[in-house]
Amino acid sequence: MRSMLKKAEHDPSVRGVIFLIDSPGGSVTASDRIYHMIRSFRQRHPIPVFALVEDIGASGAYYIAMGADEVWVHPTSIVGSIGVVVFNVGVTGLMKKIGVTDRSITSGDEKEMGSPFRHMSTKDQQIFQDLVSDLYSQFLGVVSKNRQIAPDQLKSIADGRVYTAKQAIKLHLVDRIGYREDLVAHLERVMHVSKFELVRYREPFLSGTGLFGESSPVGSPVADPSLLIPAIKKLGPTPLYFWSPSLGGSMK
Repeated sequence: MRSMLKKAEHDPSVRGVIFLIDSPGGSVTASDRIYHMIRSFRQRHPIPVFALVEDIGASGAYYIAMGADEVWVHPTSIVGSIGVVVFNVGVTGLMKKIGVTDRSITSGDEKEMGSPFRHMSTKDQQIFQDLVSDLYSQFLGVVSKNRQIAPDQLKSIADGRVYTAKQAIKLHLVDRIGYREDLVAHLERVMHVSKFELVRYREPFLSGTGLFGESSPVGSPVADPSLLIPAIKKLGPTPLYFWSPSLGGSMK
C-alpha cells in the first residue's frame, strides 16, 4: 500500500485515486495503518481519492474506506460491521474428559489470560472487554469524524451489524451507489477532463493480486480469510476489525 501510494504521489500525471475494496477486514493495527496512509496521502497530494466497495467492505475494510473523500458501493455491496472481535476458544472441559492438565508457569495471574487451557474468569472477561471497548471507541471516532455522524447517533447503528447498499446510504455510512463506470464518469466531472486512462499499480511479488487479495491465488490466506483465522487462534486472543460470523462462534 505504501509503495503504491508513493508511486501515485510522485507521478504528476495521476489526477485521482480509486481504492477497490473487497474485504471483511483484518487486524486492528493494519486497518489503522492503511487508513493513516490514505489520510496522509490526501494531505500531501490534494487530488480526489475515492473508495469503491465491491462485494464486501466490512469492519477493518470499512475503517480504511473512511480515509477517502467519498465512499461508493455497488448496488449489491455489504458494508459496515463497525466493531471489534476477539476470537477465543476454551478447551478446559475437553481436557478434563481426556485427562490433560495444564502445567504452565506464569509470572502473574493474568499472564495466561485468554489461554484456551484455563477457564476465563470474570476478571479476564472484564479485561478483554475493556480492551475491546477502547479499540471500538477508536473505530467510532474515525467513522464519526469522516462521516460527520454524532457519536451518540452512530452508536445506535454501530453494533457490529452489516448493511446493504441502500441501508448504508440511508444511514449516511456511504456516499453513493453505482458501478465502476458511474464512478469514472463522476471523476471526469470532478476533475474537469473529458477522458482519462485508468491504471493499476502492481508489485512484482504480488503480480496477479488485487487490493485486499480480491484476485489472490486460491488457497492463499489473503484470498481466503478463513484460512487466516485458525492461525490467529493458535497465537491466542487477537483484537480484530473483522467480520466473519461463520468463524466467530464459540465452542462449548
